[in-house]
Amino acid sequence: MWDSVSVQQGFQEGANVNPVMEMSRLIMITRNFESAATAVAETESSMQNAIRTLGPAS
Repeated sequence: MWDSVSVQQGFQEGANVNPVMEMSRLIMITRNFESAATAVAETESSMQNAIRTLGPAS
């Protein structure tokens, strides 16, 4: 299986990952996640306030 693999002089192996692009994507995904988490928390808070306002007094 590995018999056909060889190193040739003058060639340079490069990574198939662009670190700057991947960090940018990670930052974008993190911001989107934080935004969604904030929206969920605000919705939950709004529902709790509505329940307190509309619910029967104890």
